[in-house]
Amino acid sequence: MKKILVLACVGTAVAVAGCGDDDSGDPCQGVAETDLCETAGDLQCSTDGTRVQSCAADANGCLVWTSTTTCGTNQTCVATGTTPACECVDDCTAGESECRGSVVWACEADADGCLVWARGDDCAATDESCVETGTTAECSSTCTPNCTTAGDTQCDGTVIQTCTDVGGGCLQWQDGTDCADTSEVCDDTAEPAVCAAGCTPTCTSEDETRCSGTVIQTCTDVDGCLLWQDGTDCADTSEVCDDTAEPAVCAAGCTPTCTSEDETRCSGTVIQTCTDVDGCLLWQETTDCAATGQVCDDAGGTPACVTPCVPDCTTAGATQCDGSVIETCTDVGGGCLRWVAGTDCATTADYCDMVGGAATCLTCTDVCTTAGDTQCNGTVIETCAADAHGCLDWAAGTDCAATSRECDDSTGTAACVEPLGSGSCADPIVVRVDHYALAGTDFTADFTNDQTLGGAGCVARTGSVEAVFSIALSAGETVRLRELGALDVVLSLQNTCGDTEACVFSRDDDLGEVTGHDHTAATDETVYLIVEAYSATPSLRGYDIRIDIVSAEACGNGLDDDVDGDVDCDDSDCFGDATHCATETNCADGEDNDADGNTDCADSDCGTVPACAPYRAVFEAFAPTADPFDLEGKVLTFTPSTTDPMGYTWAVADGAGAYLVTPGSGTTTATLTLTDDSNAAHAFTTLAAGFPFYGTTYHRLFVGSNGYLTFASGIGTIVDTQSEFFAQPIVAALAEDLNPAATGAGPVTVDEFADRVAVTFHNVPFYGETVSNQFQIVLHSDGRIQLAYVAVPAAGFDSGDTPYVGIASGVGRAPFPAETNFYVAPVAAPGDVIITEIMYDPNAVTDANGEWFEIYNPTTTLLNLEGVVFTDLNTTPDRFTVTGRLLIRPGQHLVFGRNGTTATNGGVTVDYVYPGGYNLANTDDEIIITAGTVEIDRVAWNEAGTPRWPAAVGASIQLNPLRYAADNNDPANWCLATATYGAGDRGTPGAVNSACIGATYLSADFETDPGWTICGGGTPCDWQRGTPAYTGGPAACAGGIGCFGTNLTGTYAASSAFSNNYVQAGPIDLSGATAAMLQFDMWLDTEAGYDFARVEISTNGTTFTPLTTVTPAYTHPSGSPTQWGVDFLTWTRVTANLAAYTGAGMSTVYLRWAFDSDFSVNYAGFYFDNVLVYAP
Repeated sequence: MKKILVLACVGTAVAVAGCGDDDSGDPCQGVAETDLCETAGDLQCSTDGTRVQSCAADANGCLVWTSTTTCGTNQTCVATGTTPACECVDDCTAGESECRGSVVWACEADADGCLVWARGDDCAATDESCVETGTTAECSSTCTPNCTTAGDTQCDGTVIQTCTDVGGGCLQWQDGTDCADTSEVCDDTAEPAVCAAGCTPTCTSEDETRCSGTVIQTCTDVDGCLLWQDGTDCADTSEVCDDTAEPAVCAAGCTPTCTSEDETRCSGTVIQTCTDVDGCLLWQETTDCAATGQVCDDAGGTPACVTPCVPDCTTAGATQCDGSVIETCTDVGGGCLRWVAGTDCATTADYCDMVGGAATCLTCTDVCTTAGDTQCNGTVIETCAADAHGCLDWAAGTDCAATSRECDDSTGTAACVEPLGSGSCADPIVVRVDHYALAGTDFTADFTNDQTLGGAGCVARTGSVEAVFSIALSAGETVRLRELGALDVVLSLQNTCGDTEACVFSRDDDLGEVTGHDHTAATDETVYLIVEAYSATPSLRGYDIRIDIVSAEACGNGLDDDVDGDVDCDDSDCFGDATHCATETNCADGEDNDADGNTDCADSDCGTVPACAPYRAVFEAFAPTADPFDLEGKVLTFTPSTTDPMGYTWAVADGAGAYLVTPGSGTTTATLTLTDDSNAAHAFTTLAAGFPFYGTTYHRLFVGSNGYLTFASGIGTIVDTQSEFFAQPIVAALAEDLNPAATGAGPVTVDEFADRVAVTFHNVPFYGETVSNQFQIVLHSDGRIQLAYVAVPAAGFDSGDTPYVGIASGVGRAPFPAETNFYVAPVAAPGDVIITEIMYDPNAVTDANGEWFEIYNPTTTLLNLEGVVFTDLNTTPDRFTVTGRLLIRPGQHLVFGRNGTTATNGGVTVDYVYPGGYNLANTDDEIIITAGTVEIDRVAWNEAGTPRWPAAVGASIQLNPLRYAADNNDPANWCLATATYGAGDRGTPGAVNSACIGATYLSADFETDPGWTICGGGTPCDWQRGTPAYTGGPAACAGGIGCFGTNLTGTYAASSAFSNNYVQAGPIDLSGATAAMLQFDMWLDTEAGYDFARVEISTNGTTFTPLTTVTPAYTHPSGSPTQWGVDFLTWTRVTANLAAYTGAGMSTVYLRWAFDSDFSVNYAGFYFDNVLVYAP
């Protein structure tokens, strides 16, 4: 209905102005329906809520809505009852503030009194960070980052958060758009997070709970969409999530075996997947590749079942000859090494052979010229024939001696003939070949006594049997005459054979020595060799007579031409021969074969020869007392490696309490009979591929009764020294004096399969013991080696047993590689390690470079920190886990730092570098050490706490070295470090902490004379103050250039006594002290057990007694030590507790550093420096 305001027009015929002269139209014509109203004076809010409107007539008398009030920027029109009004739409709550980036924004009233966010201070301007605490934001120098990359986004419910620099480089998540304002949800499945239309519900029942890994999730209504939302992370309390019942709860659970869900790995032939099992990440078997005859391979990064590659070589790049073809050991994929064919020498040369450890194509050097030719070599007929390489060489054939005949090649064709001559001057044996040999077992039975030589130059023997040989020589020919048997003989040579003829030479060598002589003919001549037994009745009668016509050594024909036992380049006559011997080919004969000035392994030509490479081995030698056997119940696995310098990597795992291979279960099984100190050979029958070990594939092994396998040869010795262990290729499981022949012992079995062989020592005790050992060696065709120790009781070991465990290549040169410690007990119990020093606020370098902390092993056991977790109590905890083996010795300090480079971290030697996200806050923070669910140690410092912790820029806080056994989470036990390190900050990283000093009662560094009493007039008196100048003494003082010593330039005097050879300090007033400590540095070199040093104390300056509370403790006499009788050849910190000498009853004390010597044998003596008496 149109609403029209009607006006009465008064008058007759005259129109009244304002009444309108067009009474035919509608006054509201053209006005939008939404602008019309009914009752003048009504009020409403405009449709956009920005104005208050009133119903009033327009110029045409039409009632329309007319704006009367425009609302402020932060107001909206609200109809309350019948009276609309502009009301505030507050953005915030009065008094609140928040961070936007580095800027503080505060909730303030605008001109209309509405609460809005107003920009405040930019914290970055003062190099600070904007930090929110509850609903209050402020600039602060302390900020805890909770994100890592500026600009990253994430969803927090429906709100998009952005990683923002809130000032000072501190990155925190900052709220941005709330997608709920547009009825959307936040989606951060991709970067950046965005608002997305609608949602896909992920759960069905609000408030229902479940586990997602270790996190409890709750089904939550997020703007009408039911979604799983993360809640408590049970891992924060070292628990697991358990949703077997509703609601899900945190519960003490399992020990996770993996870290990343859905990660995969190979475990033997099985593919395992890291699976969330009720909130606990565990390796679960998913595929057994063996079911399809395959193996698990993760060489490509992702485990997969593949057809197995059986390696047949172990060293990549090594070469060998396969006939005429050079083969190279090559990685054919997945780390599998196999021989791959390369050059065929038959196409480029004549044959393939090994030269200097490498396969090489070689050209034949024929030793003889015509195939089928024959010659005599001693009594053997040799024929010229092609060898395996096709080269002509002499091949041994018939030995004429087998039919009591000689070899004769004087006609051009070698043949066996009857000997000429009986062996006397009247009928000499005629030597008809260049290389003659005659041997037998009884010289006196084979020959007679026909001659008694008495001519000039002859050695006369009476009644002795002799053999006479005639030898025709051409001018210049040399004959070499030797007797190599056990018979003791006299060799004589005559130009005319007879008893009265002169001897050219006559030679008698001692029994057992090789008898021989060379003779060169000046003209053509026949000479006579007389071989005569030295004794008429010799006890040893075996003989071996050699007569050789020799020539100069030809260096490339493969013959020993000069019959000196050395062939070609092994003969000194050929050393350096430019054609044949320019390269060192024999690298183990102690000779410089190529005459280049370098012998054997010192010659670069021998660089690739295994004998010249360092020994390769991985081993541990146990000692029952100092290093007891600790592998019982373990499995030790060696895996071939092309990158590890020792050729293998290794790992130790818990065993299953049983053998890896059940004895007797092999495709073939052999039971060995081993006596004490014996061995047995075993050739592989089922393991056709053989066992590759340090570059050689073996098809047999030798089982040693003393707990090891060898491959080159069988031995039965007790292998318990390094020289024995490295003597040949060996796999030692328990190399010691075992006795498999003991009553009830054994059996020792060998089980073979197609891919492995297992050698089991079952119930084999040490010799003379009854306690049995059970262990097994498993060799795999891929080169892996497993040693499984089912039972090796400690009761079976004697104090002298030093069993060796490990593997060795058996070839190389010294030095031997360092010993390994296969198993180290893990850090597991509270107090196994303790935190002793923390540098959270370095001054010399930035925090990011210079933060570090130190831990200490107070136990008597070597410990392994692998897997130990370091964390704190932040909402998002700083956290890191020690990866890899990290050992800490008893009494050792280890330093953990953010930066391992000394040039940039302030000069700290860091033992373990932790991730940069692990921060040490300046004002308050924590270091918490856990192993599994066990808390090992915790230190929580707070500079503003009660009681306060010590704090200073550029100084570490350190645990009082006297209170390592006290509560290290109590600030009363900590102090600031005083010693400087590296770039000038204070601390003692990796070393014993400096003293925590209260009051100082005495301090002397001896850079100047302290005025102390020296010897008091007694003699001999050695003591001097100054700088050490004796070569047998310390190189310098412990600090500075001044210290005390017994004769700074030589040895101490003889026959001194404590009472007259001392340095005395005091009086020292300890009457006001309740506790006191003495500290000084000592260096000591004496005749052990005869000359002594000590510190003495007195309360009157006259009567002195040994101060026995010292550390290191006195050593002599053994029953009740009162003095040091051993050496300390490095400066050693000495401390002593003086608490018994404090308080009102002890007004003063005196200290003496005293020395005592006997009448002879003197050394550098007793030095001390840096004396301090203080209240701890």
